[in-house]
Amino acid sequence: MNNTAVTAFIFILALLRTFLYEYFPENIQAYIWNISGAAVIIILLLVCFWKHKSYSFLPIICWWIYEELLVIFCSFGRIFFKWPNIIGMDQLSEKFNIPCVLISLSIAGYLAVLIYKENKRAALKS
Repeated sequence: MNNTAVTAFIFILALLRTFLYEYFPENIQAYIWNISGAAVIIILLLVCFWKHKSYSFLPIICWWIYEELLVIFCSFGRIFFKWPNIIGMDQLSEKFNIPCVLISLSIAGYLAVLIYKENKRAALKS
């Protein structure tokens, strides 16, 4: 995909997030905002990886994309399946009885250890 196509796609998503969500029914506007925002972040992460080919950041990018996919999945669930919006409750954990927050924190902790080890290795080389 060339730079112009990527730029145009990101611009369209940004327009959708910034302006066009208002053309959706009021009860789903926030979910459209969330979906388009998460999509923009995913595209930007993929473009950054594609341009820089930095494999040391790949685990972080994958985790961040996973988090944004959760946002998209939950927003679609609320739009199409009318999942309840319980304030203070993690949607997926409540809906599917899985500890999503603990999974995310475990992945983030693992990534923090990887970053620490990588920095320690780099310091020893210099």
